[in-house]
Amino acid sequence: MLKQVVFVVIAGISSAARAGAPDGGAAAPSPPRPDTAQLRAQVQALAEALGVKQAAPPEEKQRTAVDVADRALDMFGSAVASVASQIEQHAPLLWKVMVKQQYAKAVADVIPSLGWILVALLAHFVVRRKWQKPSDNTEEGLQFLWHFVTWVVPLALGIIGVSSFVVSASDSVKFVINPEYYAVRDILLMVMNPSGMR
Repeated sequence: MLKQVVFVVIAGISSAARAGAPDGGAAAPSPPRPDTAQLRAQVQALAEALGVKQAAPPEEKQRTAVDVADRALDMFGSAVASVASQIEQHAPLLWKVMVKQQYAKAVADVIPSLGWILVALLAHFVVRRKWQKPSDNTEEGLQFLWHFVTWVVPLALGIIGVSSFVVSASDSVKFVINPEYYAVRDILLMVMNPSGMR
């Protein structure tokens, strides 16, 4: 009830201020006069005295580095999408070739890693098949060499292969999931810096 009374008072004051205009309030709004500002201050004091809370003006939020980076990524993403659509419209053959190239790059990056893993497995199984484990009564150096060649070397090659596969697979997944981005990037690299292409 109290809020309604304050609203009616504010509305009445506003209509009275408009009625006091020379043409009866039908004119375009003029800049606020000093007495209008004083009237608003009095109405606000009245509202506070009656316990009516005004909506606080929205506080300006402090921008963090994350907010700025998020905004920059959104802008960059829309720019890349725009460039991609322009290239797709004006040079469709080039666009198809560049997108296919991203898939080829994804596969080509993974193959050497798989090669290291295959070499490790072959080294382990082939050497163990060709070179039988020495008996317990042979000299200790030969047993150490057999264990080193059949277990340590393949294990080291396998670790190299798996770690290389993890790194190259993470890059390859990016090429497969978003080939358009990398196609635009490669086109821009070709235009801006031809020696930068691999």
